[in-house]
Amino acid sequence: MSKVILSVLLILILSFAAVYDFKKREIPNIAVVLLLFVAAVKVILNRNFGNVIIFAIYTLFLLATYFFSEKRGIYLLGEGDIKLLSALSLYFGFDFLKVLLLTCISGFVAGFIAGIVNKTYLETYVPLAPFVFAASIIVEVVKKWCS
Repeated sequence: MSKVILSVLLILILSFAAVYDFKKREIPNIAVVLLLFVAAVKVILNRNFGNVIIFAIYTLFLLATYFFSEKRGIYLLGEGDIKLLSALSLYFGFDFLKVLLLTCISGFVAGFIAGIVNKTYLETYVPLAPFVFAASIIVEVVKKWCS
């Protein structure tokens, strides 16, 4: 029962972040804090403390990507996207790689199509949280369905 509650909370928090990011182009810190709380509860209930190590590794990787690309003038991720993805790495553990891959592919395709339609090409920015939301739901549903 607690797994269902945590999954519902994940979906609610991510939907809030996705709508907010789509409208205002930023991810509110309250969404990230709530997501970290839900992820921490999941880690404690499942006694899966390896997710904390995965969280640290992915957070460092995302920060390094952010700083490296910012220094070169390439804007791949915003700070809110990094915080949101880092919190999700604590929630999903090893399955976070699936979420990240689906997010990147769907975000790239949408950005590519939007760039062609708007004739902005590589100067196109799309909010990432809606793609994170969709990828998280897909991974969560498939995980529940297959178990």
